[in-house]
Amino acid sequence: MPDSTEEKMNKQFSIFAVSFVLSANASAFDFGSFFEQSLMHEAEYNYADASLLLHPDSFKGLEINGSYTIRPNLAITGVFNRTSADVLGIDNALSQLGVGLRYFYALPNIEYTDLDLSLQWLNNSVDVGRISDSSSLLVVGAQARHVLGMPVGSTSLMWQEAYGGLQLGVSSEDFSVAFHAGVLVEINAQFSAKAELLLDDGAFLTLGARMNLGRVQRNPESGTYKANLPSEVVQPAVAKPQVSEPVLPVVISPSEDKSEKLENPYGLTEEEMSDLKKAAE
Repeated sequence: MPDSTEEKMNKQFSIFAVSFVLSANASAFDFGSFFEQSLMHEAEYNYADASLLLHPDSFKGLEINGSYTIRPNLAITGVFNRTSADVLGIDNALSQLGVGLRYFYALPNIEYTDLDLSLQWLNNSVDVGRISDSSSLLVVGAQARHVLGMPVGSTSLMWQEAYGGLQLGVSSEDFSVAFHAGVLVEINAQFSAKAELLLDDGAFLTLGARMNLGRVQRNPESGTYKANLPSEVVQPAVAKPQVSEPVLPVVISPSEDKSEKLENPYGLTEEEMSDLKKAAE
């Protein structure tokens, strides 16, 4: 007898949970120390995205999402999107609001590549005409992020990153699997352009921009990471020149002949001195 939908969902979730545990390191069972570790990583995890969502069936919308690091390799995430379309003269709209966590680290055997694991809670709201409905969804995801760092032709743009992965959505009634792949092009140190393809029940093309909120760098003294946000420029210390008193030259005058002064204290001429000596005799 074929498995029911609930049994299939439980099997898929179990397989993914086992993969998650095996992909982490052995200390994953000590969750306190697990989230305090300072593992190296390559990609950016402090950012905010704004994107257009395009669907072949005329669904179009807007998505805003972001990520911010709260621990060495742990970040919080948030997302909001809304798409709408006119189907057979009836307005259809889908909104999603979600929050979650992601854990990431550099793969030891693949250069410039991170493994990014995520867990996110989503609330779905569906409006079809005057009928509305909502449901909750738990999304477990895994993706690889590879840092490129190559110029785009002869331009000043840079291929920043290529990424791809899968997401498993689990609800009380159903489950779904989605695949995504994308690329980032660096415009400058703070902004990048984003293009992503999402394959779910249909196909969504995402085109948008990313604002970098600061590179997370490791502090070698404390073993933690901190955002490298723009800071004030510290001017280098300039040594003030030392002004010394001028040294005056010592003028040495020729010594005077004191014996001459004793013999002729009045400055007489030789003739006057001779006459004086004769008179004294």
